[in-house]
Amino acid sequence: MLNEATLDMQLTPEFKLRVVVRLLEGMASTWWDGAKGKYGRTVTWENFRQEFFAQYYSDFEVNAKRREYTLLTQGGKMTVRQLEHKFRELAEFIPDYVCDENRMVNHFWDALDLEVRERATQLPNMTFSQVVEKGLKGEKEWGERKMKNAEEAKKRKWENHGPQGPNKKENHGGGGSFRAPPLSPKGSQGPGGQS
Repeated sequence: MLNEATLDMQLTPEFKLRVVVRLLEGMASTWWDGAKGKYGRTVTWENFRQEFFAQYYSDFEVNAKRREYTLLTQGGKMTVRQLEHKFRELAEFIPDYVCDENRMVNHFWDALDLEVRERATQLPNMTFSQVVEKGLKGEKEWGERKMKNAEEAKKRKWENHGPQGPNKKENHGGGGSFRAPPLSPKGSQGPGGQS
């Protein structure tokens, strides 16, 4: 992916362009040598990005990535770090979000699981990095709570039922089930010698 090499580096757009262009090899490098000519001497990261997407992604693929970004949630399936990585990867397809950090922050916050959000506090004017850190903290606290709840449930089960499960009370004639004696065949004597 175009952005993976620069995701965690927090590079300026100008430096990001220099790094990514140096990473191009073979046909991609040849393609860029031809494509950059139309921009003259001042090529920006945005120019490169637009050319790259036009060359390597169809409109259908770009729209699918945008939909995926819009619908992205943690959904109990991803860690906060995995969500962050996917979020940044897909954000490349929606440059107006990338340029507006407040929109990114709000979208990422809403994508977090409710249990994580309940344990973290979103503050006004948070940066994207800060909201990720809040999410990581909330995720850690939620994990600790789940472990504590599981331990408490196990302890209650042990206290109520012991190690073998529920204790079954044995029936010693005091109510409970009753088993009738077998019926005598016809003609045989019943109790007390009567027939």
